[in-house]
Amino acid sequence: MDAVVRQGRWSERYAAFAAGNLAGAGIDVFSPEPPLTDNPLFTLQNVIVAPHMAANSRESLDRAALTVTRNLLSVLDGAPRREYVVNREALGGQKP
Repeated sequence: MDAVVRQGRWSERYAAFAAGNLAGAGIDVFSPEPPLTDNPLFTLQNVIVAPHMAANSRESLDRAALTVTRNLLSVLDGAPRREYVVNREALGGQKP
């Protein structure tokens, strides 16, 4: 199963979906965002298109809010959680 489709390969994917070589896909990320309304993927019966927020359930939003709050508090306490820091070099010699 091809779970991630990289930008710039949609024409190849379209051909594969249209020919039936790929069973189908659920897509919620496009470049550009929002997608152009004439995107040929929108014409296919085996492609489901959702807004780039398809996973926004009440539970996922609650989990995200809790994670953000915990991360902010850890930074304010002087003990940021390194696993959530993208630019870890900014932390200097701080321990995780």
